[in-house]
Amino acid sequence: SLICFIPAFVSGIAIPLDCSKGLKDQIENAEAYSEVIGDGRCVWHESKPILVLKPMTIRTIRVVLNSTNPVPLLRIFAKSVTITDFELVGNNMVISDSRMEALMQVFRGGFHIARGTFRNSTMDGVTVRSIYGGPPITGGVLRDLIGTGNNRDLVSLSTGNGGQATTKNIVVENIRAYGSRDRGAVEISDGVEDIFVRNVYAIDCYCAVSIQNRGRSELQTIRRVFVSNVIAVGSDFAIVSRVESIRHGDVSISRVIAKNCRKALELQNLDWVRVDDVRVIAPKTTGYALEIVNCKHLKIRDVSFVGGAEARGAIMVAESTDVRIAGITVDRSSNFLFGISIFKNNQETQSGLQISQVELAAVKRQKIHFAEIPEYLVGGQLLSTMRSM
Repeated sequence: SLICFIPAFVSGIAIPLDCSKGLKDQIENAEAYSEVIGDGRCVWHESKPILVLKPMTIRTIRVVLNSTNPVPLLRIFAKSVTITDFELVGNNMVISDSRMEALMQVFRGGFHIARGTFRNSTMDGVTVRSIYGGPPITGGVLRDLIGTGNNRDLVSLSTGNGGQATTKNIVVENIRAYGSRDRGAVEISDGVEDIFVRNVYAIDCYCAVSIQNRGRSELQTIRRVFVSNVIAVGSDFAIVSRVESIRHGDVSISRVIAKNCRKALELQNLDWVRVDDVRVIAPKTTGYALEIVNCKHLKIRDVSFVGGAEARGAIMVAESTDVRIAGITVDRSSNFLFGISIFKNNQETQSGLQISQVELAAVKRQKIHFAEIPEYLVGGQLLSTMRSM
């Protein structure tokens, strides 16, 4: 006779959630590989984190944090967890700024988080990182997420153990953030690798996408990040990179619209950077609308500037090498003194510079401007600092 071995996940069952019972117990007691499903009308009020310890699917839930403490609503410790069609509501209206937790914490790979809304988090909407002593996170999808009124990022990708437990091969797409007080839609930080971010929208935020590091270990070097289709409106930045001490490499940024933002891009300490197809509409800065500091092997192509109040310049590149700039257009509605400013300490910082196919006739003073490092740049770092790490 034949013996058929059926994988365990086939035996998983669909479990309708009971509105009259606590959501924490129902999820934590569900079988592995089961599918727990809400009816779309229930609202659960939870005061303690819901622990997802088994592979499963969770659908159609709405959970409100009912606590005066900053605690997460969902903590995912199992691989292959799917959560879709949900809303998580935090309590940042009653928590001080020094006490913060993400509404959802993901500590294992193979996840699929989609069609969800995060509101009023004291920190991030969802953060992905390994726990201390835990395994690396490999593979995952964050898609179709909305954040409103969160204190920090809607999506935060990081690593664990000072970069020893990596986070890699993550796809983040169709992310919309509104009114994130200190950050924005997506944070890429501390040694993540092979990250694909696309279709990001941020309005009234600090930024749409940030690239940063908090530590100084070489293990926290960010590698191979691809960001595309970004729209930022009424924010400080569309994309900002404030990284120090260690260098990060292989970053591609394309198809960006920055409208009524203070600056479009501010990038620091990056190697092998490609910036392509950027539209800067009515920037609010009095300085430069696009700033590059201490970058190597940099290509900037097809950037246009339209409108805005009087500002010092369109593009500033400082202490950077092997810089190629092409296809820059400053519209007559803009109000810049300089088109492209190149700042350097010595001849070496200017090596490999190429500028071509630029339309800068609309600037008031000088199309291409060479000068020594200005006072507000110290050791390749902008004196302006990112909002609290």
